[in-house]
Amino acid sequence: MDNVKFFYCYNKKLSQYLNLKGFRYITKARSIRNLKVFYLYILTDELKKTVDEYYQEMGKKKNNENVEAS
Repeated sequence: MDNVKFFYCYNKKLSQYLNLKGFRYITKARSIRNLKVFYLYILTDELKKTVDEYYQEMGKKKNNENVEAS
């Protein structure tokens, strides 16, 4: 799993949207820093595109802080 990037999704509605679009999260967990629930996805170009579509539909600006490489 070298060079695999992950998407940490802290937005429950976004995670539900991704699930509706056929994406499945790897795990659901709590952050040890702030105890907020997140959903972990493998970051792909298709997932990025779908996240962008979600924020366009919602009229919100995308927050890139949730995208981390591991």
